[in-house]
Amino acid sequence: MIKLDIMSDPICPWCYIGKTQLDRALAANPDHPFTIEWHPFQLNPSMPAEGMDRRAYLEGKFGSKAAAVEVYGNIERQAQALGLPINFGQRTVFQTLLTHIV
Repeated sequence: MIKLDIMSDPICPWCYIGKTQLDRALAANPDHPFTIEWHPFQLNPSMPAEGMDRRAYLEGKFGSKAAAVEVYGNIERQAQALGLPINFGQRTVFQTLLTHIV
């Protein structure tokens, strides 16, 4: 067997997309040689416990509103192509730390 150690942030949309693709690939090949061990990883450990304004966070992370719109539009398109329910329109506050604890 080949061990795959996967570091993943449970609230990261790209991690969700990647996990979905991996799950589907493994299901399509049930005789695969892999054992999988998941390891939680917090992408933004400095997120305040009360969270922060989504717009401010994304503009700070990506440098501009236009860049954030482009990145998150791409995430939504990738998720839609896989049939995954991702909708960023409802979210106004990011609370990364609390999501990992609860």
